[in-house]
Amino acid sequence: MSFLTERITNYLDNITRDPVAEAKKKAEQDEILTLIKTYKEILKKDREDLLNVPEIDISDFDRAILTELNNERSTLLDNKAGLTPTEFQTKWTDLTDKFNSVLRPKDNGAKFWRHKIGISIKVLKQCAQDVKTNKIKVSEDNLKSAAEIKEELIKFQNDNAYTDSGIVFVKKIESIQKRYTSQQITEFTEVCKASVQKLNKNKQQLDFQETGGAPVPAAVLEAKAREEALKKDKEQDTFSASRMFMNILQTTLKVFFALLVIFLVMMGSSFAVNLNIYKPYPFRILYAIYGAIFAIIVVPYTLLYRWVYLGKKPKYYGFIPLIPRFFVHRPIQFLFGWLTYKPDAQMWELEEWRQRV
Repeated sequence: MSFLTERITNYLDNITRDPVAEAKKKAEQDEILTLIKTYKEILKKDREDLLNVPEIDISDFDRAILTELNNERSTLLDNKAGLTPTEFQTKWTDLTDKFNSVLRPKDNGAKFWRHKIGISIKVLKQCAQDVKTNKIKVSEDNLKSAAEIKEELIKFQNDNAYTDSGIVFVKKIESIQKRYTSQQITEFTEVCKASVQKLNKNKQQLDFQETGGAPVPAAVLEAKAREEALKKDKEQDTFSASRMFMNILQTTLKVFFALLVIFLVMMGSSFAVNLNIYKPYPFRILYAIYGAIFAIIVVPYTLLYRWVYLGKKPKYYGFIPLIPRFFVHRPIQFLFGWLTYKPDAQMWELEEWRQRV
């Protein structure tokens, strides 16, 4: 039958084959493999360049964008979307152009002003928190203006995520400055002066958490979290034999521990029923559950206390001996034999807690 099936399959395969289409598909696959090999080297270099950018030279917003673009390009290189070489190359070019516009803009001023916008947003956030915490006297109009500027800059930052022209950023800052007098700007600078100094001391990190709750120092925690993320990202690009063996060891230990727990639970249930086999059927079911839950107690009690210390070797009637007879049909006995046992006179000796007369 298998021979006939194979002949029919081969016949259908031969009459439906399209050699031209298959050759084209193979050529496309070879082309994509070549592109992947080339792009992987580019992605590796881009990741290293991003890791080498000091924290004080790039905004959190831009670093997050660049990290996401690297993740998207990494996913693209898996080529699970089934793209053609042209589609694959177009997608890569689009993502890479965006990456370069942020990390390596054609206009050198764009990099400076992108960072400047990011710092300005953080200054406004830190200053607003310090005014609230330290109860600094500031007019409601000034507080409202500062909040509006912050939201305006955040929106501008999002709308110009991939803008590589410094002029665009300069014009935005100039348009904001024109709305206020020199005296207002001076007053704002004076109020936020301490906040700027605090940010410089904390390497441009806020000293509070923006997610709500009571203000708590978070500069160190944020810096540590970022350092861990960058370290993990860098490790993914380098092969480490020690890391590989540690991962294997950890996985092996987890599997071993899980199997050990399952084994103890099964043995606890089995020992509990075998020790109380003289009990009525419903009680044995309860002992099976009890033994599984308290296996860490039942197993040592049976093997160490009763067998080793008291010298009472446990008699094993079956895995979960609930049914006091064997099945007549062999297939059923084979499947459910672990539930059966053969009663004998010795089983009543286990009733040792009962006072005999």
